[in-house]
Amino acid sequence: MRTVISLVGALGVAACATHPDARIAADGTLLSSEAFCIRTPYDEQSELTRFRFPREVYERAANDPRFVSTRITYASDGLRITGVLVQPRETPSHPLPTILYCRGGTADFGALDESDLVTFHEWANLGFVVLASNYRGGGGSDGVDTWCGDDVHDVLALVPLARSFPAVDADNLFLVGLSRGGPMVYGALRDGIRVRAAAVMAGVSDLMAEDMLEREPEFADGDDDVFRAMGWRGWRSVWPDYDHRAEEHKRARSAICWPEKLRVPLLLLHAKDDPRVPATHSERLAAALQRIGAAHELVLYDHDGHSLPLHREDRDQRIAAWFRRHLTPVQH
Repeated sequence: MRTVISLVGALGVAACATHPDARIAADGTLLSSEAFCIRTPYDEQSELTRFRFPREVYERAANDPRFVSTRITYASDGLRITGVLVQPRETPSHPLPTILYCRGGTADFGALDESDLVTFHEWANLGFVVLASNYRGGGGSDGVDTWCGDDVHDVLALVPLARSFPAVDADNLFLVGLSRGGPMVYGALRDGIRVRAAAVMAGVSDLMAEDMLEREPEFADGDDDVFRAMGWRGWRSVWPDYDHRAEEHKRARSAICWPEKLRVPLLLLHAKDDPRVPATHSERLAAALQRIGAAHELVLYDHDGHSLPLHREDRDQRIAAWFRRHLTPVQH
């Protein structure tokens, strides 16, 4: 049986007036929205998705009528940026704390899809609204992916966007990032995003680390078949004067170089045997935060995949508990 759930009529979204021209819209203006749902039966999902989610978790997300999801487009720097919103179908009795999610991947690789709705459903079930961005240059967004450069503005624009939804408690916004989403979180914190706390899973914290230097051809020159197919042209093509300023660009995107700018409580989660981003990225950043007395916590799992699917429940409970610990009371 094909699993399809209608996801239309979200609070303040489906009926919201839209602005067709991002060039004249303020950052964070909602430009359009449409239904977005899990349509693919579990048995037809990718092997990776089936590894990440047990059948019952996947199908619960697909069939839970309490929540509504929409694919949205919003304005940032005059560009149309795509994203996803998940929130209760019915108006809550009070606004809810909200997770601003920074996805992993580059260009179209890692763009938000049906499988992300499963994770977002789990977070919504824990009492959060979820608002996620695809950033510029990926997932149907305008512009060029600059890998934690001006695309950080697309994360900053989530704040005024979130405040436009009645279900969102604007005083309790939180950041979550995965992999490349880690430096997007760090960059947004550096640039003063107004959130209460943040959590990063398997985040990159040092672009000058040995493991990143080993992947220089892949990221700097776009020397990867998957990336080329999805529109990634490499750092050299999007960072000005790369040959002479590579270290400058990397330091600007490496939180290990400026931990003092991460001014909110930060939860770091990583698998010791992460196959993509070594746990040393989180360990070294945690040590730097420790040296300056910054509020943080480091959680290391002995064995897991990149997004921590084997510890999915523990991961989500820890993130939710971290955010609840740093809530500010709702003002009436």
